[in-house]
Amino acid sequence: MVLINNMNTLIKLSLCTIMILYISYEPSTGASYMMSLSVIGWFLLFSIVFLVSNVIKGIYYRIKGKPFYFSSLIPSLYVLIISAIGGNHLNDLNQSAIEYLWSEAEKIQLQCVSEGQCPISPDGWVKRNNAYKYDYVYNNTVFMMSYSATKNDFNMYIYYVLDDRYYLNGGVEHLVSRGRRVISFPVTDGCS
Repeated sequence: MVLINNMNTLIKLSLCTIMILYISYEPSTGASYMMSLSVIGWFLLFSIVFLVSNVIKGIYYRIKGKPFYFSSLIPSLYVLIISAIGGNHLNDLNQSAIEYLWSEAEKIQLQCVSEGQCPISPDGWVKRNNAYKYDYVYNNTVFMMSYSATKNDFNMYIYYVLDDRYYLNGGVEHLVSRGRRVISFPVTDGCS
């Protein structure tokens, strides 16, 4: 039984070490950000499962009159706390990119209203394929952003992976708002 408890603690401490090393790594793109977020989610899940199983084991031991050392909860709590810190750090990275996208969308919104039409290309954005792109860098993490417009409307998004994007829509007749997921932008003047 002592060997099993020591092995359980060793596994938990190994997970702690891996978590610390993983969290200290800054994601380089939106894709690695999403991967980091999913790994941290798994670590949160595992730490909660280990914590609950140890609490149940402790209750069982107390009922049977056997000694239970609550110090065995420490590795699970450690992983839980480190995971929460890592998730908060990743959330701060993403929030910075979202705030930048909103500020750019509000600037473009003002241009749309004052000029009566939305600009085809925002200042500082580079045309790639069918839209204008911008690489927003925060703490060495690159968030790829895209912009496309018609005469009266514009769409902007942060591209994470595959179909996972954060969309904003705006235009001459409506304010900037969180948009729906659109797989492709409409082909428009100067954006095709």
